[in-house]
Amino acid sequence: MRLIGLFDTEQKAIRFHSFLLQKGIQSSYEPDNLSAEKPFYRIWVQKEEDFNSASELFLQFNQNPNDSLFQVKEELKKEELIEPSVVQIQTSRKLRGITPLLIFICCFLFLWNSFQESQIMKNKGALALQVSLTPLMQKLLFDYPKAFEELNQFVQSHPMKTFQNVDELSLETQLEFEKIEAIPSWKGILQLFPTIRKEGLQAISQIPMFEKIRQGQIWRLITPIFLHRDFLHILFNMAWIFLFGKQLDLKIGKKKILVLVLLIAIASNTAQYIMSGPYFIGISGVVVGMGGFIWMRQKKAPWEGYAVQKSALLLLFFFVAAMVVLDGVIWGVRLFYHLAPTLQIANTAHVVGGLTGAFLGCLSWFKKGLT
Repeated sequence: MRLIGLFDTEQKAIRFHSFLLQKGIQSSYEPDNLSAEKPFYRIWVQKEEDFNSASELFLQFNQNPNDSLFQVKEELKKEELIEPSVVQIQTSRKLRGITPLLIFICCFLFLWNSFQESQIMKNKGALALQVSLTPLMQKLLFDYPKAFEELNQFVQSHPMKTFQNVDELSLETQLEFEKIEAIPSWKGILQLFPTIRKEGLQAISQIPMFEKIRQGQIWRLITPIFLHRDFLHILFNMAWIFLFGKQLDLKIGKKKILVLVLLIAIASNTAQYIMSGPYFIGISGVVVGMGGFIWMRQKKAPWEGYAVQKSALLLLFFFVAAMVVLDGVIWGVRLFYHLAPTLQIANTAHVVGGLTGAFLGCLSWFKKGLT
């Protein structure tokens, strides 16, 4: 969808929009700045192939709006006009590109991981599922530190199918479990903050970070985005990926959207790891990054015609902000009462992903174009 021009009066906008529709050119009308002293009205065309002819007609109309060429049988009524933000782009192209691939990978790995979880539950019990990782998560989490490896070996070597909590294990087994948990591993700045506050940065200087990545497993910088916790988690993320991704596939093409996703994933995953350790999953950081990218392109180049409602972007950003505030309050309260800080949502990934997407949206390389 492309912006072809602005009108300073609603009457002209409605008349020209009606004329384009009569000519068979699918167009849209968008009033803007209505609360200001001088509102304006945008006219968009939906199909790329109609852009040049519609632009020529727009110039002719501005030169002589009373020309008989622009007479229409019946002007549309105001309530019949459709804003471009809610128009479904009419295209003969099937949904293709990176978006369907992302959705397929996420859904496939979700089912695979769910199957592995069911096998652990069946063979080792609820406690084993609670304290260990599936083989898939061992390979795809941002990091798989030595403490995690020892914990999974512990689960495999001890019968625990009938137990629900670690406290139910024998005293000897509990001591072994606690010894494994004491193995230094990066748990994130937020969880280590009480230690840092008491003992200073030197207290964490010896904790190993990026253990598997430093061994060459660089795919871990990206792969956490493909894992999801439960059905609602993946459903929520796939809905947003479909909304934003199909726009990006149409506007910038496979190569650019792939670069966009990879850069947002690396930035958001790394930031989340630094803040909370390796146990985080989900593509929501990329989702917010896509939202930030589209928001920036709408501001910098509205003629590119990203058909995403501002209200949808605001809803997403408001949700992220609300979760950041909520998690911050919970973290602060737990810290005040000397409880172990816990974070349930990867808010760092959301914030950094959104900022990364907005930054990339400023770059001319990501302007509209399928090459």
